Amino acid sequence: MAQPKGYLNLSKSQAEKYAFLSNKAQLSKQEADKLAFLINKRNLYLNPPVLSVGAENHLIEMYSRERYTIRRASSGGQGKPSQIKGFLLEKEGLQLLSKLDGIEYIKQVGAISDDYFIGVCDTICPSDNSIVEIKTSWNAANFMKNRKSNFKLSNEIWGEVQGYLHLYNIPKGQVCYVLVNTPSHLIEQEWANLFKRYAYGEIPREKYDELCYKLEGFFDYNKIPEKKRVIRFDIDYSPAYIAKAKTKIDMARVWLNDYEKDFMSNKNIKTNPDLYLSSPDVDDSEESEATI
Repeated sequence: MAQPKGYLNLSKSQAEKYAFLSNKAQLSKQEADKLAFLINKRNLYLNPPVLSVGAENHLIEMYSRERYTIRRASSGGQGKPSQIKGFLLEKEGLQLLSKLDGIEYIKQVGAISDDYFIGVCDTICPSDNSIVEIKTSWNAANFMKNRKSNFKLSNEIWGEVQGYLHLYNIPKGQVCYVLVNTPSHLIEQEWANLFKRYAYGEIPREKYDELCYKLEGFFDYNKIPEKKRVIRFDIDYSPAYIAKAKTKIDMARVWLNDYEKDFMSNKNIKTNPDLYLSSPDVDDSEESEATI
């Protein structure tokens, strides 16, 4: 769903000009040409005819996995501690919401799908028929940042809930950020990582003692009232977003079919010298290392 480069929205001055010309009864030829330009730019922004580079790269990754069962190499580890905590404490998050709302929330199992979407939501509120998605925060600071006046849900999370609302045919949903205590084994892992940094000389003894002191109460949030450990965001179903997503999916399918034809053809790729003469040199060392 990312916006491809080069397809920009109207600037503030262009938007004002667009509104002025759209409401004007009679236009000169120059004004009519200007309005047509602004309309075209706005339409291209709202409905770009190409996918973003990120979307294309993701499709290639999916293609290699599904066609040849080849997965992209991981950057290391079995996942960040915050991701592990979110997975392990989903049950505790449901229990906290159930206690606060007086509702027995039940974890949904089994993905549902249609021709465009597939997924399974966390739970459904039986009292008002709404989707409930739980996001577990790694620490109190990250949790409280969600309450900032300028905070907005990420496009990924908001779009994820829209997909669930569409699949389950439910008109509204809620994203709940919850703050629950960290499992003991993850705390022990943090202690071990901290000691390793000290033992390897990465931090001095004074810094090690300071971090140990902070770590003692870092993952125990019982002092915070339970009702203050949930931040909720309400989301209404957007048919326009789903329509746009379906258009993107159709574009992705066409792009992927074309890509497979090119990939299977095994033909040499003709280079265009104009692309190299018109663009500045860039350091491609990272790309070379990734290829190796």
